[in-house]
Amino acid sequence: MEFSNSPIPLYFQIEKKLREKIASGEIIGENGSLPTEDKLCQLFQVSRITVRKALSALVYDGLIYRKSGKGTFILPRKKRFFSLQLTGNLEDLVDLGRQTKMEVINQKLVDPPPNVRAKLGVGNEKVFYYEGLRWIGKEPFSFFNAYVSPSVGRFFSRSEFKGRKTIFSLLEERTGIKIMEADQIITATLVDKRVAKHLKMKIGDPILLMERLYYSQERKPIELAIIYFRPDRYQYQIKLNRRGPLGPR
Repeated sequence: MEFSNSPIPLYFQIEKKLREKIASGEIIGENGSLPTEDKLCQLFQVSRITVRKALSALVYDGLIYRKSGKGTFILPRKKRFFSLQLTGNLEDLVDLGRQTKMEVINQKLVDPPPNVRAKLGVGNEKVFYYEGLRWIGKEPFSFFNAYVSPSVGRFFSRSEFKGRKTIFSLLEERTGIKIMEADQIITATLVDKRVAKHLKMKIGDPILLMERLYYSQERKPIELAIIYFRPDRYQYQIKLNRRGPLGPR
């Protein structure tokens, strides 16, 4: 099995392949076991150190566990811990907007992909689509796609965009609808040709991907924003507190 000569570390590429093979069940043996390290080395044609680093990442993410002298096993689905639910506030996004400059480079009516239709709760209607960049000084910071419900979306002039910090704040001002909350998912992916061009990156570089779904006061989905952040210019910092003493587990 060959891997690309990209700047992405080899162990990260192995980790991605392992995730795919685990998801498909292709690599899972009896009792939820994985192949031995030696067999994985042969399969991927890499060193034991590389395989161990990839497996360690999957252990850390709660996908697998290791038993000394017995092997590596898939963690039962009900015991996995893929994501941590966190809360924040929309004012954080406004603060981020104040530190960056928004440039909208495209807006149009589109037939959205099925997943966007489902999240916005629209049928066969077209939705408003905005595409643009955020800048820190003269350097690109993030690239965004925003899909907006046809019930509130509209085309904006260049003068309306000028000086604006976020799409959702502009929508609030022009429609009178108050956006009260948002669901947010953060993950990592590899940058494609289109995004790489705008963010001055190499195709295949790792990039931080954020998907944010905004809701009105009536809990109706208003905007789905898909944002790509340059990982060298953005950090997502979270403070975690313990609510109280931990009880028996």
